[in-house]
Amino acid sequence: MTTKPVHPLSLTDVDFQEFVNQSVQFFTHDDFVMIMNVRFYRQPFLKPNEVYRITESRLILLLEGHAQASINLQDYAVSQGSIVLLAPDAIVELKEVSNDVRVIAMVLGEEVKVKQDVILHNSPTEFEHFLRLSYLVWDMAHCQPYRHETVYHLLHAIVANALQLDKQQKQSEAQSQPARLQALFQEFRRLVAQHATQHRTINFYAQALHITPHYLSAIIKKASNQSVMQWVHRALVQEAKLLLQANELMLFEIADQLNFPSASAFTKFFKRETGITPTQYQEQTTKGR
Repeated sequence: MTTKPVHPLSLTDVDFQEFVNQSVQFFTHDDFVMIMNVRFYRQPFLKPNEVYRITESRLILLLEGHAQASINLQDYAVSQGSIVLLAPDAIVELKEVSNDVRVIAMVLGEEVKVKQDVILHNSPTEFEHFLRLSYLVWDMAHCQPYRHETVYHLLHAIVANALQLDKQQKQSEAQSQPARLQALFQEFRRLVAQHATQHRTINFYAQALHITPHYLSAIIKKASNQSVMQWVHRALVQEAKLLLQANELMLFEIADQLNFPSASAFTKFFKRETGITPTQYQEQTTKGR
């Protein structure tokens, strides 16, 4: 059974008239969209506690405030000076957003390839580099006639800088934890995202990684302070939220799609993991729209 994409966060979801009404500076072009110094809490999209699938690549510079979010099942805390780079199809759920959050945001066109998510906590000096590049993109984008090649290379430079810093950060982290453990943990997360709706046993993931269930449990606990099954259940809850938000399927259909034996078994699982029933979750998300 297949379903339509749920909550795709695309440019088609953005009402730019809202930015005009709020006197927000923004630039739109086929190459990219850029929004300057926007106050997050005033915007009607990307609501807390709803799950979104990002359609286009995003780059966000956090100028003020702080937030907590789940990005592809991994929890992150970001604050002033953080950089968030999201690849297409990233799954994002905001957990908490302070009222003073202010950002520079870019939606990147297909020419600027982003193949991985990057979350950086920069030094003031590194963040200043990103700001200077962003302001230069803004200035060059407004030149007439429009300078496609220049803007493209500037956008590519910002992405490349984020990827380079992320690589350095991971190399530093690898010195404190064995590289083998890090590699297994990352591969485990990929497998969970791909197979959680079908496979919910430690043995399956251990066999896929060619290690023993006991060793898998130990390294996942050491790497993330969570158990294998906690990761699997988080992935299931996230997928369930996407299906519930679509509001197109009956509970028994969602239960069947997620391979639960019955709607009541699915409801019991969802309430245990989230504290509310699937129906209550649907009602909350419907009210927030």
